Amino acid sequence: MLAKIKQAGYIPFEASVRTFLWHIDGLLFGQVPVEDISKWYYLKETTPAYVAGRLATLRQIEDWVKKGYFREGIVAVDHNSLNVLFGRGETALYIAGASAARPLNQAGLEVGAFPFPKKSRDFQTTLVDASDSGWAIRADLPDSKLAAAVAFIDTFFTKESTAQWVEAGFITTMNFSTPEVKIFPQQMAALKATEGAQMGYFLDNAAPGLLNSMEILNAKILMGEITGDEYARRINAEYDKLKAEELARRK
Repeated sequence: MLAKIKQAGYIPFEASVRTFLWHIDGLLFGQVPVEDISKWYYLKETTPAYVAGRLATLRQIEDWVKKGYFREGIVAVDHNSLNVLFGRGETALYIAGASAARPLNQAGLEVGAFPFPKKSRDFQTTLVDASDSGWAIRADLPDSKLAAAVAFIDTFFTKESTAQWVEAGFITTMNFSTPEVKIFPQQMAALKATEGAQMGYFLDNAAPGLLNSMEILNAKILMGEITGDEYARRINAEYDKLKAEELARRK
């Protein structure tokens, strides 16, 4: 599909160095069980399934870069300008958070939505973002902190506040029925596309400092300075270093 898009004269993907993280995370969540990702995210264990999935993901990303599936000069693109760039009609696919739906609606762009991508129809859809503070429920928290997280969700996410959240252009993992909620078409498309999805994480949040390391490596692979295999080796080493520092800090 991407080759056909480019052949037709369009840029397959709209992205920036920062949002390139969502391409990587999306591919990873699309082929690695969330249980393995959770162990990595919570600094417990890097499983063989995670290692293999990360390498396959970065090799796929390298292939897309070599084939020119991203905007030329992407390293200089400000991620805050992506809605405007996508609105020019030069690009086919925009991998973004659900909050991009409102600006697209306001710009009059009629777009659909789909979860990015899965290895098969049967593979569980996992959202990159852990919305509704739901990440706290999955964490290995002491009983007191877990109770506080649950109390916050019960208090904050009422039917009324959830309606306001959705109307503001965000995706909620809560199931509710409120006929009065005004959901615009682009937002409805995102809601339907992610129906039944489970929560994932922004993987750069696994340890302090990981975001900076990933963005540097993103820029390098986008400029062709490193391969997918080199990216995997470097990020694994950086993760191990930052994990050790974080676990030592917690003692």
